[in-house]
Amino acid sequence: MVNAGGSGSVDLDLTVSFPNDGWTTSLKKLPDVRFQSIYQHFMEKSLVVAARMSLASVGDDSDASSDTELFSTFKGIDKGYNFFRSGHVQQIEMVEGEEFSFVRCNVLPSMKKCAPCKTKVCLLPNGMVKMALCTCTAGLSGCCNHVAALLYALEEFVRFGLRDEEESPTSRLCRWNRPRLKKVKLKKLLMCS
Repeated sequence: MVNAGGSGSVDLDLTVSFPNDGWTTSLKKLPDVRFQSIYQHFMEKSLVVAARMSLASVGDDSDASSDTELFSTFKGIDKGYNFFRSGHVQQIEMVEGEEFSFVRCNVLPSMKKCAPCKTKVCLLPNGMVKMALCTCTAGLSGCCNHVAALLYALEEFVRFGLRDEEESPTSRLCRWNRPRLKKVKLKKLLMCS
């Protein structure tokens, strides 16, 4: 546990290990991941960063980079949403454990020449994030844009009630994230200019 300056404590339990087998594309037993889950996960990570900065700044007068580091955890929320909306989240798989549910996927990186990032999330039964990891540079912190993209995909999957379907949404063409159709009024050919 890390005490975040009297405002609560954040659990840094990294003893959870992800299973090697039993993964399925069926997301029927996915916990209720809500926007609150995403926001709270990133808020807790920023508290950890703030606690780490306060410990490191004892006897140090410079705090110019501290604001940048503290708020960089929230960049992932915005960029992750753009990744999700752009279809970067692929091959979502899940395994249900005794205490936790584990979800993994590939997220296409922003640079096309890089390999897809392997992103993993451990979820509590109430849909809150216990732990998140990614193979990207910022992935060990658990608050990179790829983690946010996966969480947004799960949130939208739950919100639209797609858990009852047999296959995961990444196994078929996108149905819940379609662009709007433009309403065009028909005119007679003679009236067109």
